[in-house]
Amino acid sequence: IGLNAHANDLTMSQAVAKMCAKIQAPTSSCVVSSLSQRTLINNIVEYTFDIKVGPQAEDVVTIHRVVKTNDGHAIKGLKNVFLVHGDAFDFRGIFLAGHTAEEGIDSHSYAIYLAKKDVDVWGIDRRWTRVPMGITNFNFMQNWDLQSEINDVSTGLKAARLVRKFVGNDLKKMILSGWSSGAFITYAYANYEAGLD
Repeated sequence: IGLNAHANDLTMSQAVAKMCAKIQAPTSSCVVSSLSQRTLINNIVEYTFDIKVGPQAEDVVTIHRVVKTNDGHAIKGLKNVFLVHGDAFDFRGIFLAGHTAEEGIDSHSYAIYLAKKDVDVWGIDRRWTRVPMGITNFNFMQNWDLQSEINDVSTGLKAARLVRKFVGNDLKKMILSGWSSGAFITYAYANYEAGLD
């Protein structure tokens, strides 16, 4: 999946692989899978990839990128944001609302609106969104708590910043924004980050 026309810049798949080699999830080594791309509307595309963030099979988050393109390449130097959804829906259900095969494309969704306004939109699907319906044994969730949510957001932010760098953008900090309980996680992450120094 080529993102840039410049020879020194990496494709999205190369950038994701290089990013994974650079970061370590708090409880396991980074393993990335399922890189995909789809056109949302006109020149707005969504990239997604999964990151394994823990030792169990269920310890996986999905990272999303919604960005404007020009001739098939993501536009560089855009403002950026990293979005954290709440408890009722995942990234697509909140920030790309109405964007399903059954409902059609909602060109007024938050992520598409921001991308149209030249914002490089990133976000995360929290771990619980990937748990299949019908599960009756929840033992694998026993260590999922606020700290694991903070760690997952930290991993997602690192991934987004590194991928942005590797495809030709700068490494500047990202705006972190949350919806509903995602807002509480962003506050908790900000508190956590403030204590890192």
